Amino acid sequence: ATECVFHIVMRDPEILARDFQLYNLDGVEHSLEATLFDMLSYHGNSGICGVIQDTITFVLRETCLEQPSRMVYQCRRIVTGATAVLPHKRKVEVVVQRKTDDDDMMNDSEEEDAAPEEEVDPAAGKTQAVRWRAKKFAAESLLELITVIQSEGAVHHFDPRAGRKAGEGLVLMLSELAAVAFSCALSEVEELRPFGLKIFTKLIDMYGKTENPDAEGILLVEDFVAQVNWSEP
Repeated sequence: ATECVFHIVMRDPEILARDFQLYNLDGVEHSLEATLFDMLSYHGNSGICGVIQDTITFVLRETCLEQPSRMVYQCRRIVTGATAVLPHKRKVEVVVQRKTDDDDMMNDSEEEDAAPEEEVDPAAGKTQAVRWRAKKFAAESLLELITVIQSEGAVHHFDPRAGRKAGEGLVLMLSELAAVAFSCALSEVEELRPFGLKIFTKLIDMYGKTENPDAEGILLVEDFVAQVNWSEP
């Protein structure tokens, strides 16, 4: 089935520009990329996961210049656990949910301390490993999206005023990108940490001199740079 989806998308990339949706058994609406990321988070078969990753990468490359919010939303959802709609899409401020699998691991550790006699389920460890693999791929995907836009993106990805006028633009999603970078940099999984630094470096290279249109004399990146300094031990 995953190979069928991959070939359909390859044959008809314009399907991604349409409002193509899938539904789960509960009738909840999901985008194609959301369904693929969910499959990647719980499927342990390396062959199937490879096809899923190829499909996600193709979707990313086909949509990132015109609709970056689609993939940014999914990458943020997988890495941080946040499910709120991107702020510039709803025109209200959304607080990024900080609860992640890191929190789940800490809670699990506390429960084990409280009940040491309880046996550890080997399947749980395998599931956790699959989810960390999905997180790493999501971080890699987000870094690729930023890199593509950095080299090929139009002005609305760099100018906040142009981005607001277009209704899309990477520049409108700096807080979401920073949230993903924070989650990676502070992760208990060592393989995720370098992605935090790489994403922050990209953002500073791209927006380090861009002024905040709502605050004269203030740079866009100053908010999350201050957060980085505050979080340092």
